[in-house]
Parts: sequence; C-alpha cells; structure tokens
Amino acid sequence: MNPQSPQPLPPQMPSYQQQSPMPPAHQPMTKQKKLIIGISFGVLALIVLVSIVLGIVQNNGKKHAPVSLIPGADSINLKSRDTERETDIKAMHGQIEAYWAQNGYYPTLANLNDFNFLNTNLKGLDLGALQDPLGNDSKIVNSPKENAYSYEVLPSGCDNVKTQCQSYTLTATLEGTLNGAGTYIKKSLNE
Repeated sequence: MNPQSPQPLPPQMPSYQQQSPMPPAHQPMTKQKKLIIGISFGVLALIVLVSIVLGIVQNNGKKHAPVSLIPGADSINLKSRDTERETDIKAMHGQIEAYWAQNGYYPTLANLNDFNFLNTNLKGLDLGALQDPLGNDSKIVNSPKENAYSYEVLPSGCDNVKTQCQSYTLTATLEGTLNGAGTYIKKSLNE
C-alpha cells in the first residue's frame, strides 16, 4: 500500500433506528405511555383498596380475619384460634387459682370484668387473654357463648361480701373440636 493512498473507512454501524424498532431509553415517554402507566397504577391501587375494604367488612372488626385465599389456611387459622382460646383459659385459670391461694375465695364475675381489680389482684394476667380471638371486646360472660369466654362462679349470686365464691368453671367455645368437645373447660381446683 502506498502511504499516500487513503485508507478505507471502517464500515459504519447502522443507526439505532435501523437496529431496533424500539425508541432509545433516553428519549422522553410520550403522553400516551404516561397515561397507560397512570391508569395501570390506578387500577392496581383500586384493587388493593377494594381488597382492604372487603377484608374489613368480612372481618366485622374482629381480631383475626376468618377468610383466606390459600387452600387449607382456614383450617390452620381455626386450629390456631382454638389453641389461643385454650392458652387464654389456662392463663386465666392460673391467675384465678393464685387469687384463691391468697384470699381463700374466688373473684366474682364482676371482678373479672373490672380492669382496676385485675390490675391490682391478677397482676400476672395479660389482659389480652380475656378476649376471644374473634371477640369484639374482653368482657367475660356468665354462660358459654361463641366469641366470648365465660366464667360461671358458684354458689350462684356470690359476692364475696355476704357469700364467698367457692368454685368456678371457665369455658371457651371452640370453632372446631378438642377431644371430641366443642368447648374447652377448666374448673376450679377447689371443688
């Protein structure tokens, strides 16, 4: 080759538009694409909002939502709530028996629904244990019913002034069964 002769130019790369029909990333989005993305996010936000609202409506303000989209999860949740009920009743039972050991009688139903009494006399009791997993409040009732714990104290009408409470039955109504029963019961040790 002659040093004076021009060198051949390297082949030129085709422009971006020739390589791909897609626009380069550095170009601004068009109004149409922005609108599509905005609508997509709006629809997604609406789906999330509707799911939250439906969850609240189906849950009726209870502690745990009883509805699940995962197969078998309802059964697991049911067993979990029944286990929580059993644990709550055992916790109350232990504290009530400790009260008996100190006082020689059991608290009244009104006592168990009085937070001042509980904070003074049953200090070891987690107040969350008073509320059924699907209950709306922590009020203990006098006879078994769904979504509430019951405390039946005897003799009937005992007030620990004229008549001391000598025995009780704590009951949780289960969603499933435990040892073939639809309730979990703990009785006073002093019977």
